[in-house]
Amino acid sequence: MKKLGLALGGGFIRGAAHVGVLKVLDAAGIKPAAVAGTSAGSIVAALYAAGHTVPEMERAVLSLKPGDVLDGGPLFGLVNLYRLLVSLLRRLGGREQTGAPLGLLPGARLLAFLQSLLGDRRFDDLSIPLVVTATDIVCGRRVVFAPTPLVRDEFVRLARTPVAEAVRASCAVPGLFEPVRRDGMVLVDGGVREGVPAEAVRLAGVDVVVAVDLGERPEACRPVSDIVDLLSEAWDLALSEGTQKELETYADVVIKPPLEGIRPWDFHRVPQCIKAGEQAACVALHRIQEVLA
Repeated sequence: MKKLGLALGGGFIRGAAHVGVLKVLDAAGIKPAAVAGTSAGSIVAALYAAGHTVPEMERAVLSLKPGDVLDGGPLFGLVNLYRLLVSLLRRLGGREQTGAPLGLLPGARLLAFLQSLLGDRRFDDLSIPLVVTATDIVCGRRVVFAPTPLVRDEFVRLARTPVAEAVRASCAVPGLFEPVRRDGMVLVDGGVREGVPAEAVRLAGVDVVVAVDLGERPEACRPVSDIVDLLSEAWDLALSEGTQKELETYADVVIKPPLEGIRPWDFHRVPQCIKAGEQAACVALHRIQEVLA
């Protein structure tokens, strides 16, 4: 059978749908030879590559609470928001400003959560090859974390970073989490450059790429009731065109879970996300088996 590479896209809490996809593949006896992940997808990809079983991952996401990954509760975010506003006012007034935070949350709790699941593993320690993408916001470059033998010269690559730290960088949603600074780069969410890492998983030398896209369809009309909705919709729209082009170029099969109406912060809808992943994977299963034959 051909080697399968699984590319898991971002989507914050919608990333739970990836677990549903893996449930269906696992039940069908389909084992990815390599996995790649961006943002929320990097968490699931890393857990899978580290040897966590699908039931273990399902239990983890079903028990996930906002406090497990968000620092200090709402008050912490308000303090940083105040600091950001002061910095903006100083800049508008033409005054020099330094020391302003680069995100509402430092991401320490997210990193601790990832370390509790992944320990101090590095990429060469994993059961199967893992590729994690981030973005160097300073130069606009895509950054790829991968095992040493899999890198290619056209990517900025970091092979020896602990997996938990690489995933933390991939999940650094601009404005929400502080970026990760490494080797002179300022690393943010991999989705800024690549919503679904279909090209990146080719680094592992796979024959077939199955991509899971959690973005909502840009043609759908959705109500916007507050600034959080507005930012979420803007993010989805910004990613949609580039993601579609990449999937057409590099993915053999695209799985698109029905996640309409599920916002990225709807923690209480994790079971629905998992079920949506299962539903979409079941629809795509015959096609996946065909391209692997």
